[in-house]
Amino acid sequence: MVCPYCHSSTKVKNSRSRSNGFSVWRRRFCSQCQLAFTTTETVVIESTIKLRDDKGVLRPLSYEDILISLFKALEGLNQPKDAPKYLARTCLDKLFQTKQTIIDVEFLNQQIFETLHAYQPVAGQRFLINQQLQA
Repeated sequence: MVCPYCHSSTKVKNSRSRSNGFSVWRRRFCSQCQLAFTTTETVVIESTIKLRDDKGVLRPLSYEDILISLFKALEGLNQPKDAPKYLARTCLDKLFQTKQTIIDVEFLNQQIFETLHAYQPVAGQRFLINQQLQA
């Protein structure tokens, strides 16, 4: 990576995995201008896992779609505002553990339901209802 100040090459001086498992924090140092800066390297979910719908059509898996489903299911249940974000990461962890690059929409929905149900059973039921209404 190049230095944002002088555009020279930089070296990584410190690197730590972030708690979400999808990004790495790095402290970089520029040998030219002597300045240090921090970067975060993140996995691009859409380029990693494809979602196969009921008709067999493939599309990129969208983190935002998972997050929106979780927000809808948790709406009005007096949960911490970060709950959907952490639940989405849990769902993605489960998907990455399968080591599959193509997953069926039913499998994704099952993972979301199981994660939600374990956290808040009412939200799990809401998710199922929302999925039936969308079908």
